[in-house]
Amino acid sequence: MYQIKGKINSTNAAEFEKEIMVAKPAELDASQLEYISSAGLRFLISVNDRMVNKKGMILRNVRKETMEIFDIAGLSIILTIERGEQT
Repeated sequence: MYQIKGKINSTNAAEFEKEIMVAKPAELDASQLEYISSAGLRFLISVNDRMVNKKGMILRNVRKETMEIFDIAGLSIILTIERGEQT
């Protein structure tokens, strides 16, 4: 499982995407994801689309605040997400 830490925004989304595509994890742990911008949302959609042939990816341990962003953006329908215990 790949751990996402800190923030994903326009300054580091491309770097995260390269890292993920090299590792090709089936699961991403978002328990330490503090902030995600629209660039970060695009990154997750892109990674999921590329991994769809491998059954996609699972985003685990999503914090309540981050889940709200996914819900508002409509990504909770597109992505496979497991909410964290704090939700």
